[in-house]
Amino acid sequence: MPPSTPDPGSGSFREQAASAAQEEWTEEDALPIADVKELFVTLSKAIRAVQLYDENNPIYQRFVQSLSEALRDRWSDVDKLVVGIEEERFTVGGEEVYRAEKRSDSLAFLFFKDGVREMTLLPGIEDEELARFLGVIQRARKGRGEGEDLLTILWEADLTRLKYQSVELLDDGVDIPVAGDGGSAEQLQGVLQAETGDQQAGEEQGGEEGAPPKPAEGTGKPLRQILKTTDPQKYGIRVSDYLT
Repeated sequence: MPPSTPDPGSGSFREQAASAAQEEWTEEDALPIADVKELFVTLSKAIRAVQLYDENNPIYQRFVQSLSEALRDRWSDVDKLVVGIEEERFTVGGEEVYRAEKRSDSLAFLFFKDGVREMTLLPGIEDEELARFLGVIQRARKGRGEGEDLLTILWEADLTRLKYQSVELLDDGVDIPVAGDGGSAEQLQGVLQAETGDQQAGEEQGGEEGAPPKPAEGTGKPLRQILKTTDPQKYGIRVSDYLT
């Protein structure tokens, strides 16, 4: 419902006008979007520095310090920065503040593909947690272990000044892999079970040469992780772009 229009004929018109303006105000109104866009440019540069230099390098320290100062400046406008995460971009208050030209370079897609849909940066992250946050991004891009996703890395980092909301990918409209040309439901099941670990046990159960191993039991690996580690070309199985 839109705010009520001040009535010049009743009470203090100035007080009513101030009240109406307050109803329309949101936290995003106090945050210059141009400055937020510049903040994400600074973040991208800092991430690049983390990729190229170690922590003792002056170039690394300069870019991380610039990011710290850019974050600190924002807290004079708002007491938190809520960032919406879409497949190709970040938004703040519905306004686009970041977009990468290529998906392979996209920070937004890095978060999106592992189910993170919103993150909130809080005052203080620019201090002792900033290096850890950058380390999370670096590890998610380059150094993640088998079956490990961004949510696992974030949980292990235990960042108290970063909050995030996530979804289960299979509940978020992501297609479940289906058999491709020459595939079958049995082959799909075999691939999923083989990815849980004990492929040798599956092979010992028999089967024609070149066929996927038969199911190995007792592994209990989450289906979400299985899908993320499945080779899209293996046994004619196609896997959604979101899970590769």
